[in-house]
Amino acid sequence: EWIQRQATQRDVVIVFLAGHGINDVVTGNYYYLPHDANMEAVKRTMIPGSEIHSTLAKLTGTRLLFMDTCHAGNVTGTATRGLPDMQQFLQDLKEGGQGLVVITSSRPGQKSQEHPSWNNGAFTKALVEGLRGKATQDRPRLAQTYQTAAHNTPVVNALTKCPQAPA
Repeated sequence: EWIQRQATQRDVVIVFLAGHGINDVVTGNYYYLPHDANMEAVKRTMIPGSEIHSTLAKLTGTRLLFMDTCHAGNVTGTATRGLPDMQQFLQDLKEGGQGLVVITSSRPGQKSQEHPSWNNGAFTKALVEGLRGKATQDRPRLAQTYQTAAHNTPVVNALTKCPQAPA
């Protein structure tokens, strides 16, 4: 609600969610699990991916959603793969364009890997490394964030030995 009230057409909204996610076995819908999630009360204690996606889709301005959970690629309810064209993305921003970019740690049917030595999931580890400069140098901050997302795929593949594919 805060983001809905505060975000304007001139803002860049970046939302990062890491934790656990499931696909409901009956409906196939994605749910983000908060700390108090109850598997016996999915609709009452979990956040539907459709709610996350529709909230961001209704905002004005440029929006980026990074999700590091199992089945994160199902948050939009559509299975898309890969990053949008970087040149077009930056051109749209330059021209005052708006849009929503969703970058996830895994495809709809995949689990996201984590390991205690990483202190995070593989996707988050790669994202943090990229933001600290491993993805790119001397670029505008938003372009750096985008390049960091592109950096994630090979890093996640190396960490997980490829059972997980960022989308």
